Amino acid sequence: MSTTINKRQSEYSTSSQNTKKLKQNNDESEIKDVVYIVIREEINEHSISTISIRGVYKHKITAINAAKCDLTDEWSQSFFDKYRSIKTKDGLIKIKAICPEGEIMKVWIEKKIINTDEDSEDEESDDNQRDEDSDDDQTDEED
Repeated sequence: MSTTINKRQSEYSTSSQNTKKLKQNNDESEIKDVVYIVIREEINEHSISTISIRGVYKHKITAINAAKCDLTDEWSQSFFDKYRSIKTKDGLIKIKAICPEGEIMKVWIEKKIINTDEDSEDEESDDNQRDEDSDDDQTDEED
């Protein structure tokens, strides 16, 4: 009797694991394109902040390398009074540097998922068609 129960529990456990794997695979297949955006924020001594996009990359490692070099391509690391680079939970990095004049510079990476769903493209083409139709209507009125 206990052998039957253990066998059923084992089958349930395996089935449950397969279902989880299937769900994970389906979730992954929904992700079409991912981009990594390297961003720099400069905060001057008057607390005025300037944010700029430094680059957009398809590959995580390329974005990480770009972020690491963003400040050090312009200044040596020894220029900064303080320079700290930390790795985030998702494997990306954040850098914070303080300049001798009191400016604070931050560089980080944001991961963005681009939805390239075919339904979105169909909706856009429908919108474009509607715009063209309305242009045609206006042309007719002018004649």
